[in-house]
Amino acid sequence: MITRAIIRIRKRISNPLFFLLLIAGFCTQAQDQAFDQAYDKIWKEAAHADLNAAIVAADSLYKASSEDVHRMRSMMLIARLYQQKEELGKSVEYAEKLERLAVESDNYTWQARANAYLAGLYRMMELCGKSRSYSRKALGIVPKIEDAEQANSTRGLLLQELGFASMDEEDHEQAIRHFKEAGKSFDKIQKNKDFNIMNNERLIGDNYRLLTRYDTALVHYRKALKLSETQSPHYVIGLIYKGMAEALMEAGRLPEAKVYLDKAEHIAEESQYLQLKDATYDLAKRYYALVKDQKKLAAAKEKSSSVTDTLLDKRAQLLNRMYTRLDRDGAKAEAISSGKDVVILSGLLLIALVGILFTAYRKKQKRQLAQVRSVLAQFHNKETKTHNGHTTIAPAAGEGLPDTLPVGDIGKDEPEIGAGNPEKRIMPIETEQHLLEKLTEFEKSDAFLERAFSLPALAAQLNTNTKYLSHLINKDKKTDFNGYINKLRIDFVVGMLRKDPTWRQHKISTMAAASGFSSHSQFAAVFKDCTGVSPSIFIKHLTSEIR
Repeated sequence: MITRAIIRIRKRISNPLFFLLLIAGFCTQAQDQAFDQAYDKIWKEAAHADLNAAIVAADSLYKASSEDVHRMRSMMLIARLYQQKEELGKSVEYAEKLERLAVESDNYTWQARANAYLAGLYRMMELCGKSRSYSRKALGIVPKIEDAEQANSTRGLLLQELGFASMDEEDHEQAIRHFKEAGKSFDKIQKNKDFNIMNNERLIGDNYRLLTRYDTALVHYRKALKLSETQSPHYVIGLIYKGMAEALMEAGRLPEAKVYLDKAEHIAEESQYLQLKDATYDLAKRYYALVKDQKKLAAAKEKSSSVTDTLLDKRAQLLNRMYTRLDRDGAKAEAISSGKDVVILSGLLLIALVGILFTAYRKKQKRQLAQVRSVLAQFHNKETKTHNGHTTIAPAAGEGLPDTLPVGDIGKDEPEIGAGNPEKRIMPIETEQHLLEKLTEFEKSDAFLERAFSLPALAAQLNTNTKYLSHLINKDKKTDFNGYINKLRIDFVVGMLRKDPTWRQHKISTMAAASGFSSHSQFAAVFKDCTGVSPSIFIKHLTSEIR
């Protein structure tokens, strides 16, 4: 149920008279205090209830502001509200206005914040070159901020952006280091201290969860929840509940996970923040699949599909709008007089840059899709092959195969190979043949999914010695033992992703544990090495192919 405070703010915001009262109060009271009250009402309450009305209120707050710092804060508020609506183009537009005003006002704090925010927006749009450019620019500005409160707050936000970038690269240890450093900066501020630390603890918890260190993740989530007790319902609190539910679910503590999943779903239902809805409904799908609640699973799938389609549509529209806008700006630039050559050149270069980035992005998507299709085709061919596809050596006529393989000295009683043969055979041909057949049988089992599976363990299982086995794997499989086992594990995961839709809802860390890998990062690296794409990209394209 929506709290009484939010009901009141929703009713007020829907009434134009509220804006007049808000502006009048802002103009007649001490400006900073009045601005802070209005800002908090919009960001912490109105945004949760009605994003469109919150944007209108934020715009009114901007127009009523006479101080540059209030106008800049209002612009950032509007940009963040548009980001929640997934209208990233509008968010970029206001962030760029904010940066220009900050430059005109010689305000280094807001110059740094605007550039850091733009870095985050372009990172979300997968325009990594522009994102890094804005991050470097922001880092260069931070040392110029004289006010300690502003410097620490800005530095904390910038370190968070670096943490997000590390998360995108799946370097969660580095992300944790960035977020912990951000926490040290936030600990030195007074304004909005609890909110910033609350969100930061949530982000640290997310990364420990992705590293499958669930107990540590829960410690940080609980710290965040403690700080949320004084906060109004907000999307960050929904993400904390979602993170706790996910950590508990992946740790096998399903009854506890359900408590926090319900709380996350409650906030997601009331919120208009699409990213929160997407993450929460995705988790709900995985939870109800685990507990085999088909009715709730179907409902969660329907909600998730609707939100995902909306997100994809918005992102596609954004790219098209950006490209069209830059193309139009370039056409205008060409009409400028010859005295504006520098402006024209800059515009053309910008168009070329975005065109290159857009083309590179599309090519990257096509390469990834082609790679996924290649992997799927290999699996299809493998499934249609005859069962003796691995057999490459036949025993001599009339020779039977031994029931057990020799485990004595390597090469004993083997004749020397003549000059026409470049190497010496280390085992009888019938032994090699029989061992290959046993390896084929082994590959049909799931013994290789055991985390501590070793070469001696496999040798014992096949009744042979490690030297014979290692030699044959190197010769026949063209890799060493670890490479052989890792390939079997990745093949297993790809197979499960193809035939079992619930596997596509699993977290990467869950798949890593289920297939015998010791860590999320090791699994991700081996998966990419074997398939050419990361697990998340593979799942994304696999889902689109199956649809």
